[in-house]
Amino acid sequence: MKGPAIQGEVIAPGADWLWLMPNGAYKLDVRMSIKADDGSIIHVSYAGRIVIPDRSAERALAGEVLGPEDLYFVTTPTFETASPTYGWLNNIAAIGKIAATKEGEGGFVTYDVFAVT
Repeated sequence: MKGPAIQGEVIAPGADWLWLMPNGAYKLDVRMSIKADDGSIIHVSYAGRIVIPDRSAERALAGEVLGPEDLYFVTTPTFETASPTYGWLNNIAAIGKIAATKEGEGGFVTYDVFAVT
């Protein structure tokens, strides 16, 4: 995980839940921690929505990498930390948008996250 104001790695423990909603959208509920490069711990939680059009679902199941042009995947992260260096995160609203995702073996999800100002 890296950006202009923070660099670190996601650490255990963490969990995420994905619910399929009656309308076909997915509802996200995620909890994780980040260990910043200075050792600071930042707790992150976020909700979100994923909508995968039929044309992209087949590609996802085939293990192709999908991006923001292929699906709607938006999150609303909030941050909590005792770190003086990253205390500013406690006071912001943020939004995340999918950068890339891959299902199956070697799967991953990457986001671009922005502070809303």
